[in-house]
Amino acid sequence: MHSTLPPIGGTVQPHFIYTRPEEGRNRFVVHGRAAHWGSDRHLGFVSETAGGGWLADWSKSADQSEIAMPGFQSKEDVASALFWFKPPARSDLSAQWYRPKDQWVNATVTVRAETEEAAR
Repeated sequence: MHSTLPPIGGTVQPHFIYTRPEEGRNRFVVHGRAAHWGSDRHLGFVSETAGGGWLADWSKSADQSEIAMPGFQSKEDVASALFWFKPPARSDLSAQWYRPKDQWVNATVTVRAETEEAAR
């Protein structure tokens, strides 16, 4: 079925394990389990969207910004994508968007207002 795809995690799709880190949210951590691996492998995150589809997130921790792709029909499809595919590339624009803002700029704005009569 996936013989033409370059496997990222191996050559045989593992069993997927979903855990919910926060109760009440539709976001799951996905791990893969295979007999030939020494331990379970963290693959990323799976989230259900408001539109009813599922989102794949290749980030490795909740603190890391999303490396996400929407449009999947089930969480199983997402887990399979997390295993078989590399994360989508980020453009320079998205890297700037997600970059933490650690510097503040203070500025003073002076406004000069004149009445219509003074302007004549």
